[in-house]
Amino acid sequence: MAKVFYIGPEDPEPGLLPVGVPLPQIQAIVVGSGGQPCDILEPGEVTIRTPVRARGYLNAAEQTKERFVPNPWSDERDDVLYRTGDVGYYRPDGLLVVEGRLDDQVKVNGVRVEPGEVVAVLSRHPSVRACTVVARQKETGQHQLVAYVVAEEDVTTASLQHHLARYLPAALIPSAFVFLEALPLTPNGKVDRKALPAPEPAQNKEAYVAPYTPLERELASLWKEMLHLNRVGVRDNFFELGGHSLLAVRMAARLRSRLNTEIPVHLLLSAPTIAELSAAITKRMAESSGVQKLNHILIEVENGSLPAP
Repeated sequence: MAKVFYIGPEDPEPGLLPVGVPLPQIQAIVVGSGGQPCDILEPGEVTIRTPVRARGYLNAAEQTKERFVPNPWSDERDDVLYRTGDVGYYRPDGLLVVEGRLDDQVKVNGVRVEPGEVVAVLSRHPSVRACTVVARQKETGQHQLVAYVVAEEDVTTASLQHHLARYLPAALIPSAFVFLEALPLTPNGKVDRKALPAPEPAQNKEAYVAPYTPLERELASLWKEMLHLNRVGVRDNFFELGGHSLLAVRMAARLRSRLNTEIPVHLLLSAPTIAELSAAITKRMAESSGVQKLNHILIEVENGSLPAP
């Protein structure tokens, strides 16, 4: 059944077009995982409320119970919401955008992820013209989220990760980004996932620069331990070396315990090299008059006066 409509402009904007606004007597409500209506630009499941609807699926009681649910904001017995299974969000202009399906859920590092949610946020970056997100299996057998992006030339992986970190939990941030001139499409206009290239193996494109300060040496030690590497330089990128958002969460916790100060995850995402992260932490500690304390702690650890984490 048709639920929404959209009159496309003669000169369509780049990226994903909206599906429009609900028809008369129809409400399209975007609901989050907590069961509450989503804010503008916040992705969730699109549900439909209308008196003009079917009662359910023929001879499919379980499917009917799953899809046709009581309206939690009404006491009327016949007030029902239909769960479409589509992931979408409302734009500030009131137009509804549908980004994907809940059926596309995947598990990455033990966390269930809806790639459509990631795409919905990633597509709002001003430099992104088109994108899609899929889960790919690595050589180790583990899965990783990979973002395929068509964007302006000045966009960087770090800027996209920082943008995503503002709206999504760490588990939903892709660990690899592949920049394309255009997304491969099937004859019916959908993204051809089989034609998406695998991300290139991580390579260190910068000359090796050894860590120098106590903080740089401590960060390098943690990276080697968590990434199972023999050597890490201050210009190496955490994510290009195989790191991912959940490892970033673990590292933030380790640093928080080690330095006795709050180290937010978004700091690691926006400063993915040891040089950048060291500078960001030092600045953060300086703002709280903790630089001398930081150096004292790290020197004591190196001298063996304090136990390593």
